[in-house]
Amino acid sequence: MKVRNLLTTVLAVGIILCSLLMPSHAQDESNRRPRMVISYNDKIGGSEAEQWRLEDFRETLLTEPDAQAYIIAYNGREDYPGKARRYALRAKNYLVEARGIVPQRIVAIEGGRREEFIVEIWLAPKGAVAPVPTPSVVEQNDFGDNLLYDSFGVWYDNFGKYEDAKARLDGFALALKKEPSSWGCIVVYAQNGDDRIGIEWDSPGTALLIAQGQKGYLVKEHGFTRSRITAVDGGYSEGRIVELWIMRPKARFDMGPFVYPDRLRVKGNGTLAITDRDTYDPCCKACLRKGANSRIR
Repeated sequence: MKVRNLLTTVLAVGIILCSLLMPSHAQDESNRRPRMVISYNDKIGGSEAEQWRLEDFRETLLTEPDAQAYIIAYNGREDYPGKARRYALRAKNYLVEARGIVPQRIVAIEGGRREEFIVEIWLAPKGAVAPVPTPSVVEQNDFGDNLLYDSFGVWYDNFGKYEDAKARLDGFALALKKEPSSWGCIVVYAQNGDDRIGIEWDSPGTALLIAQGQKGYLVKEHGFTRSRITAVDGGYSEGRIVELWIMRPKARFDMGPFVYPDRLRVKGNGTLAITDRDTYDPCCKACLRKGANSRIR
């Protein structure tokens, strides 16, 4: 009887130990997997919502000093190719340059395309495998045509102008380096004015000055020759707009950026206005004769 009771007790203790050990083992396996901490889209105008989420993630990152962060951004179906990489890089730049996170702890990844634009921020414990991007839309890229890589307003939609401007151009440089036979074209359109609501005209030459500054960054920071990047004054538009183009050999001339050489006129009283005539030149043609055009550098 005593032996039977002893065996029963030992068996009960074994069952309890197994029940305790098995969940612990499963939990350890789970703790070694990457997990998505935060995700956000671009539905809210401006960038404050994005900044708040990055601040929340920074707090999480500080509590797990050995973890590795992965920022995976996905273009929506209709987005410019450079948007996802720009958002991933600018998020990393903000956390590193504005909030002091060590750059080696954050990896920025362009994840491809989904139906809607989204940014996912993952955290992987030490020794865990990196999260794998999961695009759901097949990328269509006709390498026979020039590619409008990204377009954006200057000095707008930034929570930090430096972080965003750098991310735009760094992403453009990465894409351009993947196509060594192509060259880059930066087209900038200056702000036209409207006296009725107090919007001032940009001074002549503003667009080219902005484009030249961005060209200089690519030359200095990414080692491009000056002949590989062309800066273009595109004329005036409803806001300061930048277009980053990848120009491909033998591309069709009707698939490229446009400049508006006849849009700017000076009225008799010295004020500026846009003409009704909407003539334009494809930028790729203009760039081929850039030596004779003062608006192209």
